[in-house]
Amino acid sequence: MNKIKVKNPIVELDGDEMTRIIWQLIKDKLVLPYLDVQLEYSVESGFMTKDLALLVGGDQGYLTTQEFLEQVDGCLQDAMGP
Repeated sequence: MNKIKVKNPIVELDGDEMTRIIWQLIKDKLVLPYLDVQLEYSVESGFMTKDLALLVGGDQGYLTTQEFLEQVDGCLQDAMGP
């Protein structure tokens, strides 16, 4: 079966542990087998809001919610190209 090509990347935003588990199941069973899609995961890029930074521990830098959303927007713009 051919996968459907998705033009724009999608940003993954995780919540609590159960949300991550459920999203992983949905992604593995319902999304990735059928869609050719680029997924951007913001935490892997080092962008975190205060709540996540506190969970990670240590002296993690963090962004306000607005700054975080601006970083996600910038990553999407870069991924989509000109």
